[in-house]
Amino acid sequence: MMSAYYYIAKMKLLVFLTYRFEVLTSPGTNFIVLMANIFLWKTAYRGADTVAGVNETQMLAYTMVSILLASFFSTNILND
Repeated sequence: MMSAYYYIAKMKLLVFLTYRFEVLTSPGTNFIVLMANIFLWKTAYRGADTVAGVNETQMLAYTMVSILLASFFSTNILND
């Protein structure tokens, strides 16, 4: 009978640790994605003032806002 409680406690601990790991690594991952996008757009705009009517400052602002909003609204929904 105790093995069932041990199993439940172990699973709750694993779920808690998984969530904590995700919370701790998410800002680092978002920062890496942000920096990669900034370097991408800076390279794309090298030697050009505008691309398709959008200047570099506007594109960098859009990139930063979109990554920030994506990190706020991201959900991990599993579909079975």
